[in-house]
Amino acid sequence: MKSIKDQYGVGLFQIPFYDKIGYGHTGGIDGFSSVFSHFADENIDFALTSNGTHFNNNNIAIALLSAVYNKPYDIPNFSSHEVSSEDLEKYLGIYASKQIPLKITITKDKKTLMAQATGQSAFPLESTEKDKFKFEQAGIVLEFSPEDKTMKLKQGGGEFLFNLE
Repeated sequence: MKSIKDQYGVGLFQIPFYDKIGYGHTGGIDGFSSVFSHFADENIDFALTSNGTHFNNNNIAIALLSAVYNKPYDIPNFSSHEVSSEDLEKYLGIYASKQIPLKITITKDKKTLMAQATGQSAFPLESTEKDKFKFEQAGIVLEFSPEDKTMKLKQGGGEFLFNLE
C-alpha cells in the first residue's frame, strides 16, 4: 500500500514532515475533516478529526507533529473577537489596489462580514481583533483602517494595500 505512483498509493499517500515521510489518508464530508498518518521511523501514528470548519487543520497537524519531533512551532490561535452587525458597517464597500488588478467587495450577512474578490465566490471572514479579519482556509488576513478608508490584504507572504472606492 506504500507503493506510490503519480503521488498516490493504494489508499495511502505520502505525508511529508521535514525529513520524515508518513503514509496515510485524509477525508472530509459535511463540515468534518480528518487525517491519519503513520510515521514508521519512530512508530508514530497521528490522527485528527475535526468539525471546526473555520480552522486550518493543517496548521494544527503541523503544530502537533512539531511537538512530537521537537521542532519549533506556534500554537494555533483559536480566539475570536465579537463584532456587532452595526460595527461591520464601517468596512462595507468595494476596495481596489494599485498593486494587483483585483477588486474585493466587502458585504455583510447578519453578523458575518463577507468578502468577494473579482471572479471568485464570496467567503466569510472571522473577526480576530479590532479591525482585523481572517479566512483561515485560504490563509487570508484583512486589516481595515476605516479612518483612512484602506484595507491591507495579507496572504502567502504578500501584503497588498486596497483603497475604498
